[in-house]
Amino acid sequence: MENKEYTLRTLKASDVFVMTKIINKIGIKEFKECFNSPDVKDAITGAETKDVTVVGMQVMLEIATLVVSHLPDCEMEIYQFLASLAGEIRELPVNTFIDMILEVFRKEEFTDFFQRVAGSSK
Repeated sequence: MENKEYTLRTLKASDVFVMTKIINKIGIKEFKECFNSPDVKDAITGAETKDVTVVGMQVMLEIATLVVSHLPDCEMEIYQFLASLAGEIRELPVNTFIDMILEVFRKEEFTDFFQRVAGSSK
């Protein structure tokens, strides 16, 4: 296994505020669209016929794509968020920076945050 150039801490309550700033800059409506597929709606409502892990990964991929498409709009907030998770990040190689973003999206706490947000917006 390759040594990473960073270590991500566990997400905590104060991270919600930075994530909310990012969501607001991108647009709540655009984030809601990530949850509009029938599979996602079934997973959110607890339908047992769907594979929640697969659906969760589909949603996280849609969210990652959305965030990446809006990087210029919320550059400072993303730097602030990632730096709070791992320390100084501006000088990381681009591949490492992208890996870090993807790792954040795969964190269980991050997924839980969006599941709760989606559940509250039914």
